[in-house]
Amino acid sequence: MTPRRLLAVVLAGLLTAAGCAGDDEASAPPAPVTGDRSEAVGAADSPALELVADVDLSVAVAADPVSGRLLVATKDGRLVAVDADEPTAAEELIDITDRVSDNFEQGLLGVAVHPTGSHVYLSYTDLDGHSHIIEFAMADGRPDPATERLVMYVEQPGENHNGGTLRFDDDGLLWISLGDGHARTGLGPGTSERAQDLTFLHGSILRIDPRADLTDTEIGYGIPDDNPFVGVEGARPEIWAYGLRNPWSFTIDPATGDLWIADVGHDDWDEINYAPASEGAGRGANYGWPTYEGLEPWDGPPLDDHVPPSEVFSHDDGYCALVGGPTYRGEAIESLVGWTLMGDLCHPELFAVRPDGQGGLEVRPLGIELDGVVGFGLDVDGEVLVVTGREGIHALVPA
Repeated sequence: MTPRRLLAVVLAGLLTAAGCAGDDEASAPPAPVTGDRSEAVGAADSPALELVADVDLSVAVAADPVSGRLLVATKDGRLVAVDADEPTAAEELIDITDRVSDNFEQGLLGVAVHPTGSHVYLSYTDLDGHSHIIEFAMADGRPDPATERLVMYVEQPGENHNGGTLRFDDDGLLWISLGDGHARTGLGPGTSERAQDLTFLHGSILRIDPRADLTDTEIGYGIPDDNPFVGVEGARPEIWAYGLRNPWSFTIDPATGDLWIADVGHDDWDEINYAPASEGAGRGANYGWPTYEGLEPWDGPPLDDHVPPSEVFSHDDGYCALVGGPTYRGEAIESLVGWTLMGDLCHPELFAVRPDGQGGLEVRPLGIELDGVVGFGLDVDGEVLVVTGREGIHALVPA
């Protein structure tokens, strides 16, 4: 297996294939989590995994607050509903397989439900590889196909690093991750200067209002007035933070408003970017790609405004695509409260992180493993769901 970023291939179902960064052969098997860490989380209150949705090619999950069911997006373009008590019984809600490209890292990549349960949102790449975010009104716990509306369209220069994660905050604002598009446009193979160019949406975390009054705009969403680049000439006002390579997963802590971003690296390093709400939750932050990969210079002149990562993970230790999960605010596993869950596509060990009070992160293994992790979600009770491409979706439960 090569150390290239193969998020795409695993999502396509080839769970043991190589990734999309360099071309050298990886020689070491997965090793324990790097960085400072202590004993496994709460030995007397340790978590276990329980299958709640046996859906092939799962890539993302969201809970419907009205019906309580899990809405599962599959890479090939289906949205299905599953009752956690019947993990093998899935009801198909939406089928857009005829317009979804699922090559490499493309496909139906994200799903989110408005906090009121009124609408569901999907992120997918079309047959030409470009990104769409679409909306459906919900009725009786089901999306109405007749209400489909295009919220956002983004042309993509390449077939990977297309992002796709969708998250709502408590104010009903939709946050979106977009990678750099893997455009070979000047800096080097497999990267793009678009992550440093604020005229593009690529390589960024976006923040929009999909339910804004749209009578005076030609786009399918509103722009929050307090977004950092509103009114800045030559910058897209949708951008909240930028300088990211492939921020496949991120989360907003519902208790604090802190922002956590897991960014998939190129040759050597993946990184976690922690942005506390007390410091703006990453508002306007430049995370440095492609000038920096992790803590090391990669390509381009030094940046004055670079925000370095909070923690890095070496590909030499078996990591290939870091996947960030939610900050735990559930009730089932008391020892996990306040910890943010993490996994990796190639490294099976699940772990958790939290600020160490000294500018870094404390890292703790959970003592459980799951192969091919591609995402996380929450059920209606705020309990953690772990998404895999071939092994279904598991809930984190007390052991």
